[in-house]
Amino acid sequence: MEYQNGALVHDPTKLARKAILAWLRKMSGQKFEEFVVQFLTLMGASRVERTGGAGDGGIDGTGLIGGFPFAFQAKQWDRPVPPKEVVNLVGALTNGGFNNGYFVTSSRYTPSARERADKARGITVELYDGDRIADTMIKKGFGVREVKRPVYEFDPTWWESRLNSDDGGGRDGPGETIKSRIWKLCDEGRHPKEIADIAEANGWNRKSVSGAI
Repeated sequence: MEYQNGALVHDPTKLARKAILAWLRKMSGQKFEEFVVQFLTLMGASRVERTGGAGDGGIDGTGLIGGFPFAFQAKQWDRPVPPKEVVNLVGALTNGGFNNGYFVTSSRYTPSARERADKARGITVELYDGDRIADTMIKKGFGVREVKRPVYEFDPTWWESRLNSDDGGGRDGPGETIKSRIWKLCDEGRHPKEIADIAEANGWNRKSVSGAI
């Protein structure tokens, strides 16, 4: 939990990301490939389809983005993706005549794997790990809905109004309690019924009034 200016601040993005990652990591490899097809389609790609299978050569599917063909590799893994997998995808893209590719995983990439993607010559390889997938889904609203949560803020003035009053009934003015006002009315010779009427009109605590008269 996080607090800011005395208020409890929820982090809905963190909670949603955690839920998305858990959901992705429960998928089978085939189901994850189907997810990637839908994910890339929602991202603006067209004609996205799975083409992978035994001996797919490192390519699980193809599609078009901005009118240009691309291929993708999908890995539903728990362990980090090593550089070898990125190198294999770059080789498959080159052999297939693709200049653009996507590597999508439910886990993450090692620093060396990211470095290999950055240094691919003549080929653009977009890397999507679990966190990037989740953040994209949250930002674009892919299967994510906004949920309003209560935020609690401490109000010190609530306690100050009670602690600064000797009878718990609050103050009727600077430095003057309800009890002292009642005593003044008694000193003026006001009838108890009249004092009760004044108390009722001012919303004073009845218990405090009856105890002071």
